[in-house]
Amino acid sequence: RAFGCKAIFNPRLRVPASNVTSVFWEKDPSIPGYRALVERPASVRVQGYDPKGQAVDFVASGWEARLLQQANDVLDGVNFIDRCIMRSLCHLDARNDPLPSDCPVLGTYNSRPA
Repeated sequence: RAFGCKAIFNPRLRVPASNVTSVFWEKDPSIPGYRALVERPASVRVQGYDPKGQAVDFVASGWEARLLQQANDVLDGVNFIDRCIMRSLCHLDARNDPLPSDCPVLGTYNSRPA
């Protein structure tokens, strides 16, 4: 679902009481040429302030939740490689190579994949 551009100052993200997670590829310009699977909560509660100083408080889900978590990681100095499923880390030249059989499949899960 589409979502608008948001500016959130002093963001605080909290995971709602849910076991739903999603696993998708991520990469970062600070580690050029590599990508890995990252499991993240499928929704997060976001609190902070808008550009006018008004409090914001909402629940983001899907891609919006993933992008907010990635942006918050950048603010906290955390890189995707700190959260990735290490056995899936690969150079982009090898992106069509098969993953190890014990890597989770891309998608959303009602509980953490094994």
